[in-house]
Amino acid sequence: MKKTDLKETTLSRVFRYFHNKKIPVGIITAFRSDKSYKENVNRNKVLANKITSAKYGYFYVEGHWQDKSDGNKAAAKEDSILIVGRENDNGKLKGLLKKWIREYNQDAALFKDEGTTSIALLEQSGNLINISNNFSLKKIEIGYTRLRGRGKKSFSFDEEREGLGWLGQMIEKIGRKKATMKEGLSECVLSGPELTYYVETIKEKDINSIQKLSEYFLVFSEEPPDMRTSHLVLGSLESDKGNILDTVYVSIENSDESVGDAVDFIRIKNTGKLINEPKKGEVVFVYFYYYNHATYELRAHKKIKNICPETKSFQGEAIITKTDDIIFELIAEDASGGGEYRLQILFNDGDCLEGTVGNKDELMQQISDYLTDKGVIKK
Repeated sequence: MKKTDLKETTLSRVFRYFHNKKIPVGIITAFRSDKSYKENVNRNKVLANKITSAKYGYFYVEGHWQDKSDGNKAAAKEDSILIVGRENDNGKLKGLLKKWIREYNQDAALFKDEGTTSIALLEQSGNLINISNNFSLKKIEIGYTRLRGRGKKSFSFDEEREGLGWLGQMIEKIGRKKATMKEGLSECVLSGPELTYYVETIKEKDINSIQKLSEYFLVFSEEPPDMRTSHLVLGSLESDKGNILDTVYVSIENSDESVGDAVDFIRIKNTGKLINEPKKGEVVFVYFYYYNHATYELRAHKKIKNICPETKSFQGEAIITKTDDIIFELIAEDASGGGEYRLQILFNDGDCLEGTVGNKDELMQQISDYLTDKGVIKK
């Protein structure tokens, strides 16, 4: 097994944790440059025991420092600990990280809070410095390099290993996954976030007074519409019109185990925007929300090594809109972890207003002001 293979599984596994909005995640080390490698390893073991005592899961992530100019790896390596938080953590992991940063004389730790996918540097003071709103291994490495302050040297993660030291078992599992993907799949489950939405187009003349707008908007925003539809979100797009995923959100599982993060399995055919822009004299109202975790059963008519579903773009993400073709069909199973209800209003001049159902009164005022400035609602 090559190092590059281990790096792929690091990305797959770490990706799932950093993209899970339900839990907080942290990366910290007890390593110090003024300590020997043996001393640092012992410090990390003590820290790992404290993590276990706090009832959090963890695994080690190993890497090397390399010179940015020539890319040669230095002899010294550094072990970090990725801490997997719990749902409804309520800031406990963040508080412990602050404590451990001070205790082990670190400048900061990498941290992703629950309810978000944003990655930040957590300083001793508790101050958060945002690094990125979306996870990628390179962004983590850049953040770690910044955290450790190594000047002209950059950090590269090499591999992961379990806290109990069963790397051999992990390697065997990776081998089984690769063999499965090489052979192809006829059935599997795709897991990822799900968008639920409803669209309604209305004529400007039907909301050309405060009373008409209020009556329509209060009904539209009151409850999730019965005619809403749900779609699997595959990932973020490099561009709204492109066919390349910048980040893949979904993972694949077959009957035996998790197969991977679907990076090589999924291609897309982007067929345009999910929500069409309104025509002259029209306004489009969108009611939408997300489930954090949804599962879809994929049934292929023969063993396949990849799929290329038709998608549409919504807020920079690829949404599956066609769930069956001559090669496969995609069947929704369940969804959980719903987020807040949101509203989006599109106007024919390209402008857009957005807010939450909880703040619909404020959004209502913004719509009224906009239509008044446009001359639709007379002063």
